[in-house]
Amino acid sequence: MNRQPTEEQNKEFWKWYGQYKECGYCRGTGRIYINPFVYHQCNACNGNGGFKPPIDLNELFRLAVPEVLKDYRLTIETDLDNYTATFSDDPLHINSQVTDKDLALALFWALWKVKMDKANEPVWSDDTYYIGGNNDMHEV
Repeated sequence: MNRQPTEEQNKEFWKWYGQYKECGYCRGTGRIYINPFVYHQCNACNGNGGFKPPIDLNELFRLAVPEVLKDYRLTIETDLDNYTATFSDDPLHINSQVTDKDLALALFWALWKVKMDKANEPVWSDDTYYIGGNNDMHEV
């Protein structure tokens, strides 16, 4: 696979895990406006609009994996060329499985799939359920 996440995916990923901090100087835009038409890049965040950890094994295991391990089991397998990261909440059901040449990317995308599945699962109440955490109510 070896696909790097986009800047937006990286930002969203770290927001899920509470690790993205919006820049207080530019308010997340990456730009400091001199007037409505003229701006320069924010020096505090280097134009990124915020601060987020890099995608490497140290940061993933320190910040993201412990939160997911509350509900899922992590298995990492390797062969000569690839790593496979798998999250499962039941021994007979695989929730997320990604294979990549880079273990950090395999783990990132496996964590991404787990969060996307959790965001889209229905949240049940007495006679109404919500899909994806938004406020679209559907009667049962």
